[in-house]
Amino acid sequence: MTDAKRRTEFSSGNRPAHPAGAERPAAPRGGRRIAREMALQALYLSEMNGCEVGDAATQMENGLADDSGPADLEFFRALTRGIASQREDLDERLKRVLDNWSLGQMAVIDRNILRIGLYEMMQEDSTPLRVLISEAIELAKRFGGEDSGRFVNGILDRLGKELRSLEARSPGPRRED
Repeated sequence: MTDAKRRTEFSSGNRPAHPAGAERPAAPRGGRRIAREMALQALYLSEMNGCEVGDAATQMENGLADDSGPADLEFFRALTRGIASQREDLDERLKRVLDNWSLGQMAVIDRNILRIGLYEMMQEDSTPLRVLISEAIELAKRFGGEDSGRFVNGILDRLGKELRSLEARSPGPRRED
């Protein structure tokens, strides 16, 4: 799917169709999942329109439709603010694990899903890494291309192993999986 088509679908509120033409079945959408979807849309909007992430996030909040479900707005705000403020660090960490890829070669959707997943992995001490990776994979399957789920899984799995290795070497409470 082209970035132009994704941009149209995001702005119209439609969901991308499955590559075979059939609509993908919707996964259960709780408040945090909806907040992640909104964060992805805000990050995408920011990159495609060249605006600040905060401005795109405000647009997303102002444009919430009643049928969008009960998004966890505080979580959405924390994601968008955190990713915007740590974008350079997130991108550097991503670059270290990319084999024969650059961030610029990636689809905008995949790049931003990776940022969301990595940010959560770095911030969410109480949530097992496998759960956070699964959430990112769901975003990739829903909004990305045919191979986005596998791609996101591979990159975030490598980053998760790197983070666990760092946690094991540093004193303090350890993440429980």
